[in-house]
Amino acid sequence: MPSGTLQVYTALAENAAPLPGVTVLVLNEAGTQIARLTTNDVGSAPELVLTAPDEAYSLDEANTTVRPYAVYQLRAEMTGFQTIELEGVQVFAGHQTVARLQFLPAARTLPEVEPETIPEHPLFAGNGGSGPAPIGQCADARVLSEVVVPKKITVHLARPAVSAANVTVSFQDYIANVASSEVYPTWPEQALRANILAQISLALNRIWTEWYPSRGYSFNITNSPGVDQAYVRGRTVFAVMERLTAELFNTYVRRTGDTEPYYTEYCDGKSVTCPGMKQWGTVERAKEGKSALEILRYYYGSRVQLVTTNNIASIPQSYPG
Repeated sequence: MPSGTLQVYTALAENAAPLPGVTVLVLNEAGTQIARLTTNDVGSAPELVLTAPDEAYSLDEANTTVRPYAVYQLRAEMTGFQTIELEGVQVFAGHQTVARLQFLPAARTLPEVEPETIPEHPLFAGNGGSGPAPIGQCADARVLSEVVVPKKITVHLARPAVSAANVTVSFQDYIANVASSEVYPTWPEQALRANILAQISLALNRIWTEWYPSRGYSFNITNSPGVDQAYVRGRTVFAVMERLTAELFNTYVRRTGDTEPYYTEYCDGKSVTCPGMKQWGTVERAKEGKSALEILRYYYGSRVQLVTTNNIASIPQSYPG
């Protein structure tokens, strides 16, 4: 039976320090406990091997009936801290799923635990992909004078005008989350690189143009596919996405002669079509031997290039917010 692995880390909120001694219960989708783990002195639980569907299902664009990942639940408990419950944890064959759980002190009156739920992967549900490219800037639009890779990014957890929470997370954590939410970890590495570079560039374009602050919003981007790109608060991510994000987070797509990060519109290319990059198409291009840059040029044209910057800082603002 094919299998993947689960790695759980526990820490205080904001990753202030590792939290040892946490009990982590792992349950299957039906709610039956299958493992009990305890985190060590550095807040790490033993890696757990879990069954998962054959990798081939996640590489088959035509597969719409067999979910290409197994689903598990986590319940993490520690005296003096709020219990964490996470449902919908996705495990793919041959890959490691990473859960980084951050604990808050327990309140005196403990409310009933409300689990966080990771939705079905957009590639399987058919609702992923980015928002369409902006038609253009407003006549009085202001933009940043230089491209900045932010240390942190603020994400609105709904469509722009819908009332919802904003969360501020590190840019690297944001991109690893988006990558895990938009594409499968089983894909060829050059396909993953092309997708992650597109996700980075789209986010940096939103920041460079001050797209949302210029419209009176107090966030940089939304978590809505079809508006921006998918982000799921509290979700587990895939180790390969963390590794590639750590390498690529300060590299973005730009057109020759332009200053700004290119708005790299993309879609799954199956349930949704668009003029930009087709996520499933990147798999085929990678199988043909194309590099990430060649894949990006295939979809966005020969003018695109990759730019790496060491300008990593807090986001400057032209607009009050």
